Amino acid sequence: MKKYSFIIALLLGASNLTQAQSTVPRDGLRYSNTDLNGTARFNAMGGAFGAVGGDLSAISINPAGSSFFNNNQAAISLKYSNNQNKSTYLGNQENKNSSLFDLNQAGIVFVFSNPEATLNKFAFAVNFENQSNFKNKFNFGGNNTNSDISDYFLYYANGENGLGVFPLNYATDYNFGYFGNFADQQAWLGYNSYILDYDGSQYFSNIPIGSGIVQTQQKYVNQRGYNSKLQLNFSGAVKDKFFFGINLNPHFTNYEKNFSISEHNSGFYPNSITVNDVIFDNYVATTGGGFSLDLGAIYKITDNVRIGASYASPTWYRLTDETRQGIYTIRTEETDPNKFISNSLYPNVTTVFESYNFRTAGKFTGSIAGVINNRWVLSGDVSVSDYSKMRYSTNGFENINEFYKNNLDTALEYRVGTEYLIGNVALRAGYRFVESPYKKDVYAPTGDTSSISGGIGFNFGSNKLDLSYSYTDRKFSEEFITSANANAASIKNINNAVSLTYTINF
Repeated sequence: MKKYSFIIALLLGASNLTQAQSTVPRDGLRYSNTDLNGTARFNAMGGAFGAVGGDLSAISINPAGSSFFNNNQAAISLKYSNNQNKSTYLGNQENKNSSLFDLNQAGIVFVFSNPEATLNKFAFAVNFENQSNFKNKFNFGGNNTNSDISDYFLYYANGENGLGVFPLNYATDYNFGYFGNFADQQAWLGYNSYILDYDGSQYFSNIPIGSGIVQTQQKYVNQRGYNSKLQLNFSGAVKDKFFFGINLNPHFTNYEKNFSISEHNSGFYPNSITVNDVIFDNYVATTGGGFSLDLGAIYKITDNVRIGASYASPTWYRLTDETRQGIYTIRTEETDPNKFISNSLYPNVTTVFESYNFRTAGKFTGSIAGVINNRWVLSGDVSVSDYSKMRYSTNGFENINEFYKNNLDTALEYRVGTEYLIGNVALRAGYRFVESPYKKDVYAPTGDTSSISGGIGFNFGSNKLDLSYSYTDRKFSEEFITSANANAASIKNINNAVSLTYTINF
């Protein structure tokens, strides 16, 4: 874990220091990965719809699927999601839950048929869908005898980021809002909060270290936001045998993360300043939009067997980061360990950094589906993405791009689903597995993801009601603070989600 934190720290220092703290290597995966979202039918069958079609969320896997609708249709989906997080940090375990209720999908499709023509069907659809919802809360803490929060501020103040030692007159003569450079802001906070002091040539820490001194550390994280897209879909069918389609996708994203880091120790320097308590509050946000396109085809081998293939292009994003920070410390000075002095630095300054361009990984999907006795559907999809191709195209991110190239790999996603009809009732089940994008020989802060799902649907003729439940298991890590010596928490996340979709035919 420490090795990986050190890599991130180096990348942060070598990358564009006008960017926010949030722009670290794994943040690119936030926009390349997707959750199991969409209509309840889609979720219940694990998203295995690449060769099935006939569902508004299916067009996100294969845009040719809209030509399998027999009539015009509109659908809207609501989702309740509950996150259960179990964190382990320095041998200590903590649990935290959070819930969310939101509009997950809304769309409409228009179908035009001419059975006598070679191009016997044409469909146009508009569908809004959340690809990912970032709502989550977790916390962790433990007792650390190896490192403290001052390592983070020393990294920026002493020029380990390549900018040189932060000038002392900058720390004393300018306020926080003067600096548009993230590294300078961190150095300023470290010095003016008394965490750091200056000996004439470099900065040193006022947080006591040594035998028997324990840093009691705690981190609270509250994040929210979404990554969604609007699909403009066009598809057609040739003699009801070959189906083709395209999606044009505007993307919208808004990610916000509030986190508070606290640290306490009972040490004492008898002849100098001693900082015993630190609370470091941070707000980071990324907003922006992008564009992608999807191409797909489905071929009926027989009336009961179909195969499909599709390509989802990278999404080209234009993103902007912003931060707000504040810090509170309690210290003693010289020989009086009973006189505590508090210092509060909350500049109330929001720093908006220069916008940058980012490209996600593309995806290829192969699919097969079969229908037995017109009542039992079996389907499977395999998707592949090369995450090493993710790129920032704005100057200053070259080392993060190199990190992607050297540490990320091709990853597979498997989806299988089934649906069985009993009169007007449909019973469904599915499974989804997503490999970690990290190479097997490196520490992976994001692990594999697996989902098990099921559901039921009721067809009332002119309208339908579908219900699904999904259970998703994944693991990830979170650094206490970005530092060469910092530890990271291992977090097991369980997501329980219920989706409800109302569909009307017209």
